[in-house]
Amino acid sequence: MPEAPQWLALDPLDTLFFRGSESMIAGEDHEVRSLFPPLPETCLGALVTAILRQRRLNPLDYTQEGGPSPEIREKFPLLGSPGDPNFRLLGPLFAVSQAAAPPQWLYPAPAHWYVDPEQLRDDHAVQINPADELPAELEALGMVGSVPSPVWVSTPPADTLKSLAGCWMTGQVLKNFREGVLSAKWCKDILKADLSQPLLVPLKALVEPEVRTGIARDSATRRVKKGHLYNATQVRLHPGVSLVLGLSPGLVPHYLDAAALIPLGGEQRRVHYSLLPEGPPLPPGDTPWLMSLMPFPYDLLARYDWEKLPRVSGPLLRLAGWDLRKKFHKPCRAFFPAGTVIKVIPDGQEPPFGFLRL
Repeated sequence: MPEAPQWLALDPLDTLFFRGSESMIAGEDHEVRSLFPPLPETCLGALVTAILRQRRLNPLDYTQEGGPSPEIREKFPLLGSPGDPNFRLLGPLFAVSQAAAPPQWLYPAPAHWYVDPEQLRDDHAVQINPADELPAELEALGMVGSVPSPVWVSTPPADTLKSLAGCWMTGQVLKNFREGVLSAKWCKDILKADLSQPLLVPLKALVEPEVRTGIARDSATRRVKKGHLYNATQVRLHPGVSLVLGLSPGLVPHYLDAAALIPLGGEQRRVHYSLLPEGPPLPPGDTPWLMSLMPFPYDLLARYDWEKLPRVSGPLLRLAGWDLRKKFHKPCRAFFPAGTVIKVIPDGQEPPFGFLRL
């Protein structure tokens, strides 16, 4: 498991909203896309803001031209500079608590695991069909896909298979997989499930979407725009479900209090965070496949020379936004979602931060 000495549990007091990059133009856009779980960068910004508030640091001393003030650099070196702090976040993952039992961790399901959609019924056994790269004889035929080295399921049990990209799993699923057990149970109701079992969990079993209708405002006059309504989907975590973040290195207690309320996401929704006594007990495996535990930027492929390696992921996340400091648009960036897998030949080295060897 990637090194993260401290873990925080985040429990929202209300719904959460993480907006996408779409514009909101009358007559064109009336739906605002919601991203969930949020990007690590969003959570990182919330924690940096929390550090500034809790340690009574002037934000202007941190964001000024030329970098943070000498006092901040000396007393809080892990703050780094805006957009480039000297600590990293792992996640967010999920943890589910039931009664007095310790929380059970949920991890992204590997995107190269395929299942028969007909088996996706509550508490039903699901056969896992891992994909792998094409054999040499098929590559010789010139078969191509959306990536340089496409993968396939050699003996599919059904005509149509569905990737588990976007789903979550208990640690027992991966433990069983490493022992050769290619099955799990599909779980649609996390509140009634036996979390000690190998469970595959869709995102909708962890959160409840809530559609909110709002009005648009003119950015200059701050007045309501006539005839411009829009819908935004917010999410409410089910009881007992928490977002969890790994901190590397640990920030409590020098930088962060052990528990506090912080704003997170759109509309500055309040979230209570608390320090967990321990992190997820999930050791790395020994297969050639690396799985991302959180979204990561597309340009990371070039950094690690992974561009031509076999990989499987869900749809890319494309985000931009507005830079308040520069008062200009942010460049559009593409991210691979959590659960993305890349087949890397084992070389004895530790996976990059945020990746787990399956």
